[in-house]
Amino acid sequence: MFTILKSDCEFVQWIKFSNLFKKCSSLLIGCIYLPPENSKYNSPDAYLDIEAEMLDLFDSNMQYFWIGDFNSRVGVTADFVEPDDNLFDILKNNNCQLRESIHVVDILRRLNIPLSRCSEDKGRPNSLGLKLINFCKDNGIFILNGRVDKNANCGKKTCKNASLIDYAIASPELFSYIS
Repeated sequence: MFTILKSDCEFVQWIKFSNLFKKCSSLLIGCIYLPPENSKYNSPDAYLDIEAEMLDLFDSNMQYFWIGDFNSRVGVTADFVEPDDNLFDILKNNNCQLRESIHVVDILRRLNIPLSRCSEDKGRPNSLGLKLINFCKDNGIFILNGRVDKNANCGKKTCKNASLIDYAIASPELFSYIS
C-alpha cells in the first residue's frame, strides 16, 4: 500500500510505501527536481529544505530512496565518511548506536558493493554536487549510480551525454533489494 504525502518543500514529492519489506516497516521515496545552480529558481537551501522535511517524516524503521534530477555534478567524490574507531577510543565513547550509524559503509561491504563509484562524468563537482555529497554523508545514504546493476562499472552520463546529474540514492539497507 502506498500514500502520497503532502509536501511543503517545492523540490520533492514524497511517496510512502508500507509493509513492503520484512526488515523495515516502510519505504519513503522522494521524487526530486532541483533547478540548475544558475537558474533564477535555484535555492541555496534546497537540500536543507528536503532534509528538514525528510526528518519530519522520519520513522525509525523507515528506509529512504530518492530519485530524480538533482542538477548536481559529483564526479567520483566519495559520498560516505570512512569511520575511524580510534575516534571512539579517544572520546571514550562506547555508544553502540552511534558506532553503528557511523559504520553504515560496512553494510555495503557485507553485500560486496563497492564503496567507490565509477562515473563517466570527470568534471569537477558543482556547488549542488558538493551539497549532495554532504547530504549523503550527513544522512548515511549512498548514490547508486556507478555502484550497482549495469551502471556499476561505468556511471553513465545522463544529461545531453555531457554530465551525470540524475541520481538514484538509497539507504544502505535497501542495497540488498536492488539488482
